[in-house]
Amino acid sequence: MERILHKTTKQTLSHLSIKHWLNTVSRLLTSTDMTIGAIAGKMGFSLLEQFSKAFKKYFGMTTTQNKNLGKN
Repeated sequence: MERILHKTTKQTLSHLSIKHWLNTVSRLLTSTDMTIGAIAGKMGFSLLEQFSKAFKKYFGMTTTQNKNLGKN
């Protein structure tokens, strides 16, 4: 099944899972009043630094910058 998925999407299952997870994080940051720490905990990160680094690598902006997008 993973081969079919990769052949169809050109992405691995783990990459698609991470992509979905990070898009969920982005949505929570911009559409809720939850703190960044609360969202990190909800998504399974115990280390905020690790959470922020993964987010910035994917989106090219910090979690704070993304959260501020929802305030405009």
